[in-house]
Amino acid sequence: MRFLLVAASLGLVLGSPAAPVEYEMAWTVSARLTVWKGGETVTTREALSGRATARLLTVAPAVLKLEFGGPEGGGEGYIGPAGPTALVFPSPLTVPVPPPLPHLTGGSFELRGPANRPQGFRLDYVEGFICRATPRVCGGVAMWEQRFEARAQRP
Repeated sequence: MRFLLVAASLGLVLGSPAAPVEYEMAWTVSARLTVWKGGETVTTREALSGRATARLLTVAPAVLKLEFGGPEGGGEGYIGPAGPTALVFPSPLTVPVPPPLPHLTGGSFELRGPANRPQGFRLDYVEGFICRATPRVCGGVAMWEQRFEARAQRP
């Protein structure tokens, strides 16, 4: 059901090419990293937040590109019928290799207001990794997770 709602909303927003709409956006990232040290696991948790100017651009039928930037950092990513993908954003932790796992990556995107000219949007995205092998195989990383949340509205 959520897929159909996002697809229908994006279809209305992206029906015809238009100038990108700018938004005032507040974002938060929470990150958790668990590593192996001396046979034990050690977990670090950090958070980071900021404000940015965000733009939504139409890049293909039913696909938006989000770009945002502000004093605390910026990023970008794509939003398609299945939600956000390939999101890049500031992080309070240096997340090591291994990369995120596809089944632990995804999120949601919801428009507020009329679909042809939304007043705002909400974006939630998570990516993570869980080591299912020996610590050495995963570079000493037991697991990591990052959550990106953003709320935006037109000025």
